[in-house]
Amino acid sequence: MAVPFLLLLSLTTMFKSIVVVFISSLFYTLCFAMAASKIVSTGISPTDSALIAYIKAHPGDVKSLRMLKGLSITYDYPVIEPLYRGLSSHIKNLSAGVKFHRQMENMKNIRVGADMPDFYSTDTSGRPITLKQFRGKYVLLDFWAAWCTPCRRLNPELVQVHHQFKDKPFIILGVSLDKERRFWVAAIKKDKLPWLQVSDLKQWNSAIAQLYGVQAIPQNFLIGPDGKLVVKNLRGKVLEDKLSALLNEQ
Repeated sequence: MAVPFLLLLSLTTMFKSIVVVFISSLFYTLCFAMAASKIVSTGISPTDSALIAYIKAHPGDVKSLRMLKGLSITYDYPVIEPLYRGLSSHIKNLSAGVKFHRQMENMKNIRVGADMPDFYSTDTSGRPITLKQFRGKYVLLDFWAAWCTPCRRLNPELVQVHHQFKDKPFIILGVSLDKERRFWVAAIKKDKLPWLQVSDLKQWNSAIAQLYGVQAIPQNFLIGPDGKLVVKNLRGKVLEDKLSALLNEQ
């Protein structure tokens, strides 16, 4: 009878542990939900509000830095900088923290309505390309890479956008964060991307990516004919509707 008793005792202890973990998780979830509810009114989504609440509650957790990096794709400097400032010195002094701060500083001028910084790069044939040469047109600056699976999955949507608006004052300008030219060129051919592509083949050290504070891909910036940022990170139908509204005003 000793063996069944010990087994029963072990199962009881395990069950109590599961209950404690569940109650603790529920408690923290409710806490974050309450904190997040204070942020929702600012126009930040409920999901992102929960992430912001976590970052504020855990300034010394490296996961907070990762979450902040993800949020920087969607939100501008005024939202991101106070969250970074609230992180612990330990997190900010990590190599990832120092790199994020450097790229975050580049985000200062990457905001809706601001003039977008010009850049120089070369296309697949080695020809020099600058952003400024496309003044007078809407430019969708698309950051991607051959190795980026989510980017490749979105490429068919961009091909559709290209064909829909190719006769309008609009272009897509791809900026690749690749390292190997052969993979970059092969991906362009395989995905049948007809628009202009540039890259310095420095991956995350891409000069353009750093200039625009790009922390992750895919990411895009819609720049107006006057060189000012209109909006960023629109996809699919939302992007098509936005372009239709803007280009029908032409």
